Amino acid sequence: MRYNMHIGEVQPMTNNDIENWWAAQAMIASYNHVYQVAFGTTYTDLGTIGVSHYGKAKVGASFQIEFLALCNQPEAVVQAIRAYPTRPGEEYVLDVFHPSFDSGSLIDQYATLGFDYRSTRTILGRKLPVPARGQSVVTYKILTSEQVAQVNPKLAADGEMIYLQTVADPYIHNYAAEVDRQVAGWAQLVTVQPQVAYLHQLYTLVAYRRRGVAAALLDLVHAEAWKMGCQHVVLIPSTVAMALYARYAYRPLLYLSVFKPEKTGWL
Repeated sequence: MRYNMHIGEVQPMTNNDIENWWAAQAMIASYNHVYQVAFGTTYTDLGTIGVSHYGKAKVGASFQIEFLALCNQPEAVVQAIRAYPTRPGEEYVLDVFHPSFDSGSLIDQYATLGFDYRSTRTILGRKLPVPARGQSVVTYKILTSEQVAQVNPKLAADGEMIYLQTVADPYIHNYAAEVDRQVAGWAQLVTVQPQVAYLHQLYTLVAYRRRGVAAALLDLVHAEAWKMGCQHVVLIPSTVAMALYARYAYRPLLYLSVFKPEKTGWL
């Protein structure tokens, strides 16, 4: 797909442009699918950029629009952003994918175009199948609204919840873990991208950490993804979870740097 912005045709990125680009595609498709199902948000692929439009949906973000660079030409990406119609007061961020952690030249390029660097996150991946680690924690899939009603009050104590809309969706899979018959954590797996599962959520309640809950949920997620025909699992880890994924031999596939415009609302 190509998008003409009066600067010539710009070819979106492919696996030949950035190694492991498939992982970025899986991440983009998966988290946007979750937000669309749970909150009614929209995602548009414009070739040069992707646009996740959250509006007033409560997705845990301080901005209304998330632009994603789908080509490796900063000037073209920024011009596409400036051409995008926005509403007064809407704020946005820009996500840029790159193959190595050192994004110094990328930061400089976007700085000259009026963007401030905010942070860099790692996209990890692991080929399936993965041997289980034999955790004794009870885990199970959430299949009914009644189960959601039982689990959510416990998750709410840590600001977590399973949105009921996701339970019936064929590509979103929610799982819970219990310790002493009490909800101790949950995970959410998304399989909207063929052969690639995206681990959108893996959370252990604070009171149950260091008791094998996360590892047990990860074992279940791996088994479920393999059973559904997936060949890989990809995810963006939190800082505290990096050690867990390292034990399971996850490795960096791509990096994602976040930028914001120097002056909010200049679009």
